[in-house]
Amino acid sequence: MRVHLLPEAEQDLIAIHEYIARHDRRRALAFVLSLRDKIEALSHMPDAHPFIGRGDVRRRLHGRYVILFRLDLARSRVTVQRVLHSAQDLEKLELL
Repeated sequence: MRVHLLPEAEQDLIAIHEYIARHDRRRALAFVLSLRDKIEALSHMPDAHPFIGRGDVRRRLHGRYVILFRLDLARSRVTVQRVLHSAQDLEKLELL
């Protein structure tokens, strides 16, 4: 299964890196790389992760961050919608 990140998800990763880098650049890079590893791992058994909300959006947790994604079995594709801190109000997102 292929994994695709929407531009919003890519921007989220940049923002996460910038935020953490204010305190520790090495830690920021390591954390974003670990997030990317978790995202790429969605290519294996993405349906093992639970739905969030009422729609077809699923979530994978990584530390205090939530990777929100949709699964398209017909196209054999995982589309990562957003990567957000779990303290954010996910209910306000239009994709849920």
